[in-house]
Amino acid sequence: MKYILVTLLVSCILYNCNGQTFIGPIIGYDLAKIESPSSIFWVQDKGFSISSPVIGVKIEELITKSILISYQLSFTHKDGIAYTSAFNPINGFKYDCQSNSIKLKYKLNELYYIGGAYNFNLLRNLKIKHENYDYDERSLLYEKGWQLTAGLKYHNFDIELYYYRGFTSFQYNRELQYFRVKPIQSIGINLSYDIKVFDRINLFEKKEQHCPKF
Repeated sequence: MKYILVTLLVSCILYNCNGQTFIGPIIGYDLAKIESPSSIFWVQDKGFSISSPVIGVKIEELITKSILISYQLSFTHKDGIAYTSAFNPINGFKYDCQSNSIKLKYKLNELYYIGGAYNFNLLRNLKIKHENYDYDERSLLYEKGWQLTAGLKYHNFDIELYYYRGFTSFQYNRELQYFRVKPIQSIGINLSYDIKVFDRINLFEKKEQHCPKF
């Protein structure tokens, strides 16, 4: 699925008529909901309460007057409180998250838009916090999911609200000792500033040759 979306993104960039390309930095805030039904490991934080700042960058292409497609790379760090019924008590967990998303957006008018995205996330350096040390649960986990977005573009600023839901469940992953959780959900807000880098480029359009007039 991700390869199809990447191919679609590249094809649209190469063959579109408008060819307006934007790049911009992103700052934001993410509120995650992480649930575990296991008695061995349960998360104290309820609802969308595991909060963290987000930084990133995006590349966005205007396909038509109403349709945009973009790739977004962002990073955040999660730190939650959790407990266990096992003999060796724990205090919580922490990990770094690298989020890769391909988004398709539809402009309702000059200001507002809605959209959806496919996410492929990397959960790095997952550690379980004990009282005196951190246990290395897993150095890398892969997570897939989808995202719904709604936003506002004003001049070069882009304010976006989103809801994310993962496909991937770690609940039955026997390679994990503690972090056996349901698919992760999150809500958040991003603020970005769009900088135009290309305008009306068509790589396959032949330039007209004009003969000199005598």
